[in-house]
Amino acid sequence: PFLFLQGVATNFYVLFLARFFLVMFHVVATPARPLLMQQWVAPRDYGWVNAVGLSLHSVLLAVAVSTSALLIGAIGSWRLAYFVQGGFMVVQTVAWLLVARERLAPVKTLQRALQAQQDSPLWPALSYREGWLIGITMFGLSATWTAMVTFLPTLLQEERGISLRLGGPL
Repeated sequence: PFLFLQGVATNFYVLFLARFFLVMFHVVATPARPLLMQQWVAPRDYGWVNAVGLSLHSVLLAVAVSTSALLIGAIGSWRLAYFVQGGFMVVQTVAWLLVARERLAPVKTLQRALQAQQDSPLWPALSYREGWLIGITMFGLSATWTAMVTFLPTLLQEERGISLRLGGPL
């Protein structure tokens, strides 16, 4: 819904809020990954599945950002590009619902473990300084990368005269 909202944004603030909520919901979904791993991946394979998943995510994100500029150029409208990307997300969601088949996943032991948990998992996490350091570093890297891909094409156009059609993929 936030991709579609970006497409109909009437001003910068609506566009900014829609983008902010899109990122926030993506971040909120992050804790689900370990739960999915417990459901569908053998514990001995967590490491390589995580590595492949994160690598694939990074590559696909870079491709998406690069092709977004090409998509906007081909369609001729950044608003319409958001609708195309939103449609692609709907297709992904439907594919996930068809492929995941949660009713077949071994969730009983996971549900028991979650129900047996006494305290919030946030409090034990506070004691792991290394985890917080990694989290802050990853946030910094993500924020820097997002700022670059968001503002670099405009900067290249204003400072170097490079068109957005070329600056986006660069």
